[in-house]
Amino acid sequence: MAMDKLQFSNILHIQEASKQGRLVVFVGAGVSNNSGVPTWSKLIREMKDECGADQETDELKIAQLYKDARGEKEYMDKVKEILKYNKVIPNDTEHFITVESQGSFCVRIDDNDKSELEAAVSTADYYYDLLNAAGLDTYDFYTAIMSAKNVLDNGTATVEQINNAISSLNTAVTNSTTGLYDTLMDGITLPLTDVSKENDIKTARTLYNTFSDEQKAQITDKAAKEAKLETAEEQLAEELIKDIGTPSQATYPESSDKITNARNFYDGLSDTQKSHISNIKDLEDAEDYLKADEALDKINAIGTPQSATYPESNAAVQAAKDAYNALTDAQKALVGPSKTKDLQDAEDYLEADKVNDLIGAIGDPQSVTFPTSNSAIQAAQNAYDALTDAQKALVDPDKLQDLTDAANNYDDLAVADLVGKINAIGDPNDVTYPESKDAIDAANNAYNQLTPTQKGK
Repeated sequence: MAMDKLQFSNILHIQEASKQGRLVVFVGAGVSNNSGVPTWSKLIREMKDECGADQETDELKIAQLYKDARGEKEYMDKVKEILKYNKVIPNDTEHFITVESQGSFCVRIDDNDKSELEAAVSTADYYYDLLNAAGLDTYDFYTAIMSAKNVLDNGTATVEQINNAISSLNTAVTNSTTGLYDTLMDGITLPLTDVSKENDIKTARTLYNTFSDEQKAQITDKAAKEAKLETAEEQLAEELIKDIGTPSQATYPESSDKITNARNFYDGLSDTQKSHISNIKDLEDAEDYLKADEALDKINAIGTPQSATYPESNAAVQAAKDAYNALTDAQKALVGPSKTKDLQDAEDYLEADKVNDLIGAIGDPQSVTFPTSNSAIQAAQNAYDALTDAQKALVDPDKLQDLTDAANNYDDLAVADLVGKINAIGDPNDVTYPESKDAIDAANNAYNQLTPTQKGK
């Protein structure tokens, strides 16, 4: 097929731009895919499978969910693993663009190529915040981050520029964070006498756990500092427990934060560290008093047991009951018999008032109808029968009389309905088949549906 004038003209313009070093080649992730680097969709698919985001369809959200669940370091390591960082050989197209052109081409990098840099920037931002919080010099670190972000925003950044930015960031993170760790550890004096170094100790542990082997190798007196950190954590656990105060004075919700913080920190220790904590019993006792006081708080929220009404008090009584039932026997003993009885009494009054409410739903006992009133009467009767003797004694006597009258009047209506159906059959000696069958079946069904009391009438 002959080339038209426009196509020929375009080719000439491309050749001229190439000769003058003004040609820009726009390439997507596919150029890397030819070298065996997975596409963006495969990267996201693997993250989606591992973080359980089966229902999520937004690819950017999936990446964020993975990072939130696994942390900055694991997120970046995953990106490197999937994109085969430093493990692939450039294909012919990449070789031509970056080598044969000798600078004549400027390459636009797509999402796949920038994913690792984005992860590196995100990790650097995390450590930058830690450095700021510790009051350390962050100028060089900030400069490296801003330089990397400029590369990200540059639509014509080359692979070499991206790799240089990643390298600079990694160096900044390594140098700054190991320096921060050293600074924090040097500032911790043992033995601890209070919880003032809590944040420093927790930050030091967070840093150390995220360090690569390369970063750990740069720590001065690594073994001594590691042993010091473990001892500091043990002493901090004891100080956090002391900071709660006398266990028997723990109250809800005032003591909740300190007790929860002490428990979470203790649970994060190794088994060996836990074996060195001398006052763990104080924490356990404080937790017991806190749980008991939480149940007391919910019981008190009900008000006087006699004031419990349905449905107004239902939520408060249920919340108190759930809190009390969740207690251990030792914690229930701390609630005390008086408040335990208040809870039981409130539940009794509530159940009795629930029956009062169901009886009221029947309406005027003299206005019951057949068969419409049956469900309301049965609901009230079943609820009353399910009460304990103590709860039955609390049902309003007038309401109970209404239930009895409504049930009796309904029984009379049911019997009257049956009599009417029997009379509809006519003289038993005059029945014929099939003419009388429907009337006889109707009477039989009505009789079989009667209660024993109704049949006795």
